[in-house]
Amino acid sequence: MSNTKQTQEQEAEMLRSAMSEFNHIVTIDRTDKVVAAFSLACKAHAGQRDKSGRAYIAHPMTVASNVGDDETCVVVALLHDVVEDAHVSLHEIRDQFGSDVADAVALLTHDDNLTYGQYIDRIATSSNEVAIRVKIADLAHNMCVSRLAHPSYGDADRAILRYAKAYTKLVSALCDGKDA
Repeated sequence: MSNTKQTQEQEAEMLRSAMSEFNHIVTIDRTDKVVAAFSLACKAHAGQRDKSGRAYIAHPMTVASNVGDDETCVVVALLHDVVEDAHVSLHEIRDQFGSDVADAVALLTHDDNLTYGQYIDRIATSSNEVAIRVKIADLAHNMCVSRLAHPSYGDADRAILRYAKAYTKLVSALCDGKDA
């Protein structure tokens, strides 16, 4: 069997396995958009691993499972890292998923010209509830050091000092937006 065919079969098996796991953690109906976003995220993150050695696709799947059952939020959660980490273009996302999804993903893509604080401020002041909700779920998963096999003090410090402050700011922005 050729390496290309073997790679394609491995990717197809990984997609089947990931979709099976995804079906258990996300409770919304599988709309065409959700399935397309899941497929794009799986392809974009193929071969990527997180700090614990797990397939990276588990992260956007977990984020998607924690944003509720709004289709746009789930789609954005699945795609939130594909521009930054996998070089999928915002143009591709806009063409396939529309402006609401692309605008939220654009906000969630960290521009290297911004500090982390400026990046979080940009999301918090955007009034884009989808981007804010997805980033809150992303930060919640990033703060969960128990998912790491051997968390270090640095991991804990980063979770507490960097992510918790951002989380609080975004939750406040979301709550303030609902009070208006």
